[in-house]
Amino acid sequence: MFADKLHKKYKKETIFLEYKAIALYNQQKFHKALQLYKIIDTPYSQYLGTKMNNNRNIALCFENLKMFDSAIYYYKVSSLSDNLYKIGSCFNSKKEKDSAVFYYSKLLNTLERSENKIYYIKDIDYLKFKIDSIIK
Repeated sequence: MFADKLHKKYKKETIFLEYKAIALYNQQKFHKALQLYKIIDTPYSQYLGTKMNNNRNIALCFENLKMFDSAIYYYKVSSLSDNLYKIGSCFNSKKEKDSAVFYYSKLLNTLERSENKIYYIKDIDYLKFKIDSIIK
């Protein structure tokens, strides 16, 4: 891996750690990527939004590792806009249908109240289908 060649010189640099974590994630080495995402932190991360992004990446790793409770926690902490769907998906994978329907419905309500609703027609239809299929 190219990142290994740079390791000696830049091993403590945040950008290097991010690059290596992304590379490991893309290779489906989720456990190793997770360990890197957990240590990435800069003094400015709360201002730049990278901490939220790392929390999202941590959640994605946990979800791929089938550790849904941890994934749900990190999705909630990262508070990015599409996390409602991912939280619902985790609950659905855990077979907790009521919680999955709750988060999918919450996202559906948000999209239906949007001023640009026309851009979300496919998403709205998909969420309605998804909720109906879970309820049945």
